[in-house]
Formats: sequence, C-alpha cells, structure tokens
Amino acid sequence: MIKRILRHATLLILCVICICTVASTPPPLAADTNSPLANIRTPKFDNITMDRYAGSGPVSPISLNFTNVKIRELLQIIAQFTKLNFVINDNVKGEMSIHLHDVPWTQALDVILKSQNLGERRVGSVVYVAPLKELMSQQITELEDSQKMRDLVPLTDQVVRLNYADAADVQKILDTKNFSLLSTRGTTNIDVRTNSVWIRDTPERVAAIVKLLHELDYPVKQVMIEARIVSVNEGFERQLGAQFGLTDPTHLSGTLTGANTMVEDTATTESEIAAVPLAQRLNFALPATGAMFGSTNQVGSIGIAVAKLGSAFIDMELSALEEENDLDIISSPRLITSNQKKAYIETGEQIPYQSSSSSGSTSVSYVDAELKLEVTPQITPDNRVILNLTVTNNSAGTPISLQVPGGEPGAGSAIPINTEEEQSSVLLNNNQTVVLGGVYQREKSNVIKRIPFLYKIPLVGHLFTNSDRLTQKDELLIFLTPHIISRPSEIASS
Repeated sequence: MIKRILRHATLLILCVICICTVASTPPPLAADTNSPLANIRTPKFDNITMDRYAGSGPVSPISLNFTNVKIRELLQIIAQFTKLNFVINDNVKGEMSIHLHDVPWTQALDVILKSQNLGERRVGSVVYVAPLKELMSQQITELEDSQKMRDLVPLTDQVVRLNYADAADVQKILDTKNFSLLSTRGTTNIDVRTNSVWIRDTPERVAAIVKLLHELDYPVKQVMIEARIVSVNEGFERQLGAQFGLTDPTHLSGTLTGANTMVEDTATTESEIAAVPLAQRLNFALPATGAMFGSTNQVGSIGIAVAKLGSAFIDMELSALEEENDLDIISSPRLITSNQKKAYIETGEQIPYQSSSSSGSTSVSYVDAELKLEVTPQITPDNRVILNLTVTNNSAGTPISLQVPGGEPGAGSAIPINTEEEQSSVLLNNNQTVVLGGVYQREKSNVIKRIPFLYKIPLVGHLFTNSDRLTQKDELLIFLTPHIISRPSEIASS
C-alpha cells in the first residue's frame, strides 16, 4: 500500500513540473519587418565552398532588395550567405540602395564593391574588404618591402658551359629588357673561348636561368644540300625533257616514260603505274618566263616526279649523259648548314678594270663575274624542308669604248657585266630533288681565216678570206636535294 501511494505522488509531482515549464515559456516573437535580413531571400547554400568562390564552379544566386542600407550590413549578409570569413576595414562606410534578383552572389559582391570604390583581397580563407586606395597603398608597400628584402639577399655566381648554343646569342636573350630573367642586381658575361655564360644574381634567379639555359642548349637539326650544276646546250632540252618532263620554249615535249620510271620503285605492274595520277608523276611546275632574257616565249618549265626522284637516280642519269658528251657537269658541291642558316657557293672570275680619281691617278679594281647559289633551309615540324633559293649569274659582256663627258671616245674600254637572278621558295620532303632552270650562258665568237698576203689583193682579196660567226647558248640546270641530318653521326654516312 505504501509503495502504491509513493508511486502516485511521484507522478503528480512530475505533472506539476511540466505544467509550470510550459507556462513559463515565452510566446514566439513576431517577425521584425525592419531588420535587413527580412528583405533577403536566401536559398539553401550548404553546398557553397571556398572552391566555388575561387571560380571552379557555379555559384548560388542571391536576391537583394534594400533601400538606404549600410554597406557593412550588406557585406555581413553576404558573409552569412556564403559562410565565408569577411574582415571589413574601419574606413568602409556609407549606405546604398540595391535591387538584385537571382544574380550570382559573386557578381552581387562585385557590384557593391565597385559602386563604393572598394576592393577585396583574399588571405587564405579570409576575404579582406577595404577602400581601393588603401589596398593599392598596401600592395605598393609590400612590393617595396619585398624588393628591399631581395636587395639584402647575397648574390651567387655560376658558370654554365654551353655545348650547342652560342654564348653571345644566349646573353642577348638574358639581357632583353622586355623579357629579362635577371634582377636589378644581376649581371651576365660570356667567355668566347670556352663558349660559357657567367651569371651573377640571387640564388633563386640563378636557378631559373640555369634551367632555361639547359632547355636552350639543344642540338638543332642540320641540312646537307646536295647540288649539281649542269650545263646543256639549247638543242638538248628535248632529249632531257623526254626523261624529266621539261617543256621546250614553244610547246610541250617529252613523254611519260621517265615519269613512269620514277614510280617503278613502289609500283611494279602496269596497272599499279597507271593507277598513279598524272599530277603525282609530274607534280612540280617551275615556270620561268623569257621576259628577263629578251624573249616573249616560255624559257622553260619543269615537271618532275618530285616524290620519286631520288639522288641516286639523278647521279646515274647525269653520269651517263656526260659520257655521251650531251651535257657538262660544272660542279657537284655539298653544303651542310644549320636550320635557317644561309649557305652559298659561287664560282666565276674577277674582271679587272681601270678607274681614275679626280686627282688624275689611276687604279685597278675588280668586279665579280660569277655564278652564285644561295640556299636557306627551314625544317618544318613534319620533317620537311623549305628551300629559299637565290641564283645569280653574272657574266662578262662585250667590251665597250669609254667616252669622255664631251662625247668623244676616251682611252681604253670597259667590260659590262650581264646580270641574271632567280629567286624561288619550294617545299620538299626529305631527300627529294628540285630542278631550277632558265639560267642561260651565251657565247659569241667570230673566227676569220685568211691566206697571208693574198687577202690584201684589191678587189679579189676577200676570196682568200673566210669568216665564221658562232653563237652558242647553253642552259644551266641546277639540281638541289636536301638531306635532314638529325644526329652528327649521320654526316659521315651522308
């Protein structure tokens, strides 16, 4: 009985305590319509992170509708919305009215800051907001302090010996004002004898420069240019055209025999040869008009199977024709040059001429009459070669008598120089051949044969005289074959 009474008493006490607790709870507060937070619509932003603030993904939209709200309160609202840490400078003051609807919160922050000449800086995970002038002043001060600290860093020296790059060229790169890796205290010098670069700067700058030099000191590809300068007579063009597809000055000559021969290394049967289009067998056109030589006709255009015309094939053909006295191989030079470096070869003679000064003294000078070939190769990324060619042919002309200013013939004569020049740029695959034509050499001679004493007899003396006038015109054909050399060991094999 006593236990039952105690149990009921305990339940009664608990009920009284609960009733008192409910009675003491204050009623819910009414919404404060004057609070700035009442005018902000904040969607769920639990997923917003600092990565999104950094611009790695989309940001949640925000709507703001305030009139004459304090700037500091706006920034506090954005801080609560983004759950970021904002530090606001004491000089951030003022009010503004803003009405934005569903715009990214980063854009809303930019609008607020720009309208009040404010700026932001991120220090770790904290966003610091201050007037722009103060931020700029702080940055300038930090840069000056950083520069002073760098000026206190001791300098270090390092010598880098280059294997392939030229030390003088590397120094120009390092000393470029617009792109200089050197600090204001840094200097460079070179040793031409050992092709070395001496660097003095802070350890950080020296390490960066040494890394750059190792990347620049890389062997570039070279090009061996195999040239064959051939002289043929004018009537020989037809025979040569039958094998290489040339055209004569007036009409197309030659057959596809030579072109078919060039593709037989990959196409053996007649059906396979016929399957190769004509444009691939005769696919290189180098027209040269005759205007520069005083003619309206076509001087000569060349159509060869560039893709199949090998160096060994040309050597056999030219050697066989030379044995038959059909052509004359003037020279077969081989030039090796680096990528985008000019190489040239010239052959000819120096013609002396006499010149006089205003004082009346005379001197002998020389002028070049030569055949000159300049080649500048450029290796493309797909391992082909662009050849920039210049061919100059200067020859001695017929001597002319010198004249004094009054128009009367003076003492002596001068030899004029006939000049011819051809420029071209052609893209070739490795080990392919290009042919340049249209460079002529003219030779005129007048041979008089007569019987002594008898040719002096009046009236009948010409019967004992024989005069032969000979005019010979030879054309120079220049065959050029580039060979790309990637490693120095390939030079010996070439």
